[in-house]
Amino acid sequence: MELPPPGRPVQEDAIIAEELSRASENIERRVQRREAGFTLATGPQNGMYARFGDSIIAAIKELAPAIKVQPRYSEGSVDNASLLARGEAHYAIVQGDVAAAAIAGDDPFSRGQPLSTLRAVGSLFPEAVQIVVGPDSPIRDVADLRGRRVDIGTPSSGSRFDAVAVLAAYGLKPSDLGEARQDGLSGAIGRLRRGQLDALFTTAAAPEPSLQALAAQGGLRLLPITEAAIERLEQVRPGLVRLTLPVNTYPRQKTAVVTAASSALLVTTANAPSAEVARVADLVFTRMTQKGAGGADVVKVSAENQLRGVTIPLHEGAARATPIGER
Repeated sequence: MELPPPGRPVQEDAIIAEELSRASENIERRVQRREAGFTLATGPQNGMYARFGDSIIAAIKELAPAIKVQPRYSEGSVDNASLLARGEAHYAIVQGDVAAAAIAGDDPFSRGQPLSTLRAVGSLFPEAVQIVVGPDSPIRDVADLRGRRVDIGTPSSGSRFDAVAVLAAYGLKPSDLGEARQDGLSGAIGRLRRGQLDALFTTAAAPEPSLQALAAQGGLRLLPITEAAIERLEQVRPGLVRLTLPVNTYPRQKTAVVTAASSALLVTTANAPSAEVARVADLVFTRMTQKGAGGADVVKVSAENQLRGVTIPLHEGAARATPIGER
């Protein structure tokens, strides 16, 4: 009887070859990313995400000059999730409720495959759904928006994503509005000032500077979201939670306003190298805040809140950078 030649079994050789191939691809990916630099998808130019993204980039340049990062302006959260999935950005700012919908393949992501490769690096800051009307507007409730001229946010923005959900919680659709505009915050504020708009939606960290200016100059009023509507939102939009905007969040705001909110997440994809993600997480959530780098826009970010409001799986590199007691 002839004995098999000495050496490893064929199956073991195949496993080793597969592991070596995967390691080689990972090394090549890391080299390419290091040479070309990273792209951070943010939002519309001059908008909150763009400002915040610029602050993060400024902080990284200050703390780690060898890391090259450039911004990618976009329409916002929905657009950013798609940019990541298509490989057109390495990192992005995405609302937590949008990220949850993307990874589940819900709502605006239901036409294609779920964006299952998205991974969280951490939570940056809370964002409130803010429904704005003029100070003397007769509109007192979201239900009163039926037949009105309302800006619901640009098509691929998180603001529009939330506006549609809030309207639905009151039994309304965009088609029930007198006019559903999609100009975005800057254009909507101008129209509201000129009396060409009855209300606008924006999901943003409060206070939002452009709304502060509006409140100081001409005034504004925020519409509350009822407890029943918030319960419905929490059921259909994982990541949205109840939040109260206290008195004087904006100039002349005399009453607290109950609304919904989500966390803005720093998001990447599963194929991002773990060592790279760990370094980015350390820069953004620890060193940036300890050193005060990046300016006033980044003061909301902290290691203590890194996991608060995270709605999708955490990248293993970010988990490695997170202290065990905070997981």
